[in-house]
Amino acid sequence: MERQVLFISNSGYHRVEIVKRHTITDTKGFNMDKLFTPFQAGKLLLKNRIVMPPMGTGFGNVDGTPSEITENYYRRRAEGGAGLIIVELAAVDPMGRSRAQTLTIYEDRVIDSYRRLSEEIKQCGACAAIQLNHAGRLAYPDVIKARPVCPSPSPVTPKSEPPRELSKPEIKNLVEAYVRAAGRAKAGGFDGVEIHGAHGYFIWQFLSPLCNKREDEYGGSTERRVKFAEEIVRGIKQEYGKEITLSFRMSGSDFVEGGLTLEETKVMARILEMAGVDVLHVSGGSFEVPHWMIQPMTMPQGCLAQLAEGIRKAVHIPVIAVGRINDPQVAGTILQEGKADLVAMGRGLIADPDLPKKAMEGHSEEIRKCVADNTCIHQRFKGFPLACMVNPEVGREKEFIKYTGRSRKVLVIGGGPAGLEAARSAKLRGHDVTLWEKKDGIGGQLSLASRAPYKKEIENVLSYYQSQVGKIGIKVELNKVASLDEVKKFGPDAIIIGTGSSPFVPDLPGIDQSNVVQARDVLGDKAKISGKAVIIGGGHVGCETAEYLWGQGVSLSILEMLDDILLDMEPIGRPIVKKKIIDHGTKIILKGKAVKIEKNKVIYTDQDGAESSIDADFFILATGAVSENQLLKLMERESFDVHAVGDCAKPRDIYNAIWEGATAALRI
Repeated sequence: MERQVLFISNSGYHRVEIVKRHTITDTKGFNMDKLFTPFQAGKLLLKNRIVMPPMGTGFGNVDGTPSEITENYYRRRAEGGAGLIIVELAAVDPMGRSRAQTLTIYEDRVIDSYRRLSEEIKQCGACAAIQLNHAGRLAYPDVIKARPVCPSPSPVTPKSEPPRELSKPEIKNLVEAYVRAAGRAKAGGFDGVEIHGAHGYFIWQFLSPLCNKREDEYGGSTERRVKFAEEIVRGIKQEYGKEITLSFRMSGSDFVEGGLTLEETKVMARILEMAGVDVLHVSGGSFEVPHWMIQPMTMPQGCLAQLAEGIRKAVHIPVIAVGRINDPQVAGTILQEGKADLVAMGRGLIADPDLPKKAMEGHSEEIRKCVADNTCIHQRFKGFPLACMVNPEVGREKEFIKYTGRSRKVLVIGGGPAGLEAARSAKLRGHDVTLWEKKDGIGGQLSLASRAPYKKEIENVLSYYQSQVGKIGIKVELNKVASLDEVKKFGPDAIIIGTGSSPFVPDLPGIDQSNVVQARDVLGDKAKISGKAVIIGGGHVGCETAEYLWGQGVSLSILEMLDDILLDMEPIGRPIVKKKIIDHGTKIILKGKAVKIEKNKVIYTDQDGAESSIDADFFILATGAVSENQLLKLMERESFDVHAVGDCAKPRDIYNAIWEGATAALRI
């Protein structure tokens, strides 16, 4: 049975393409037809049910306008086939900026820049909306040059300075600020606007009893706490009616005792529907529990869908589900089970803008999947622009992938993530690429990185590169040991060296005992552990090794010389993994430095220099890594055009390895 998929962009109908095709299935035969059926949301006719939700990028100009990088970033996602692109939050008031690069929409001067951005999106066949926001107490004082405002003087943390409580006239003025911002969005060519009422921001500060302590008509009961949001919605609808589609993003639950519950947000949803909201975008959590807002890999895919389902049953307008929906099969299941009408695939579209296109064409196995390691948000927390562990093109869309105009003979030595990305990017730029790997398979440490149960999805990174090697025609030679003579004989124009790293071996008495093993060997099943074991090193490798061994009946202790374990892990997932380790009964010794290993004992000193010991049958070293750069040094003495990438340059993580691999290819 053939059907039609319509590619329609509203506001001018830039392009209409009719595609006849059979039922859409992925490589495992999963029916994804519903994911790719058109859908009417307010005035918008979407070509499919896939939404790119608003996510801050840090790509904006300091004057609050979208930059060229911003335009390239969103255009690339629209090109990939998403039905609706909701541009990241834009501040409706000068006091509402959360960061210096936050987009703004409180002045008419920004309209032209938004018109360019919305046009870029719509020309690629997607509908375009923008999120309106005020940070409230989450605004940075250094950015707004004032004390942040809030419905109540409720501090973000007990140690924070309380924000200034708003007066009723100020609240009325901010209602008008949202209405005027919606008008600017419309003038800027956007088909819709989304009001941000979740994630601890300003409107949430009214909605949630965790923050709103007011005793007037804007605080107290459910109906009073939703009044501010209701007035904004009614104001926009009164001014623009059906000219603009209005979405409202809400937290279905705060997941905190005393906060919003699903039962209460159902009531709020019905009030907002009556006020004129066209679509409800249901998220969850707040900054008190950030893992519910930006779910790490420790949490299951689609983990907030039950909130969307609950809200959908309470209203008669479309509902968007969000929350670790990075796989088209997960997205399709949510739709088929009636939990939502649309699915937001935010980080999935950061990782692979072409996710919709690949899924629709039946090539889901080629999707570069988000693994929720949260490099994206971790970079933002550190004050840097958005980045992605698996997609080195983020923020560099304009320079990826351009043909060089001249094909060079490129040799990549090392088949880990750095070498694989270097080979992929170089091949796509038109070079003749050969990859040498000394082992019998590609991937480097990717397989080891996926051994802890919660990191199983790291396997998707390797699967992606395995699919790409054959598809784009990279020549791979396995069991190939590189030497200077072999390289000279091959005669490359450029060499990318990604020979990785080896475990660091501390200079300790007893380190050469047979019961002292490396964490890499444990994770790779080269060393069998039983009885009692001490893991020396409490970073992410040591803790992943501990979790890997839990199912093998090993009694574990972790000896860490720093103040805490997992200090090299991203901050959202870290508390969850740490709690699992503690709850499992793993003994943790902090500020302890190993000084000697005896037959069945490790001697360590505490921060005061006092000695103690731990008895064990095995001692597992997770003490870092050193670069394998001997070949690099040989190449650098010659006249080769040589580039070092990944751990070969400096031991770090997968994100840096993939980023450097791509960067090296861009330089050739």
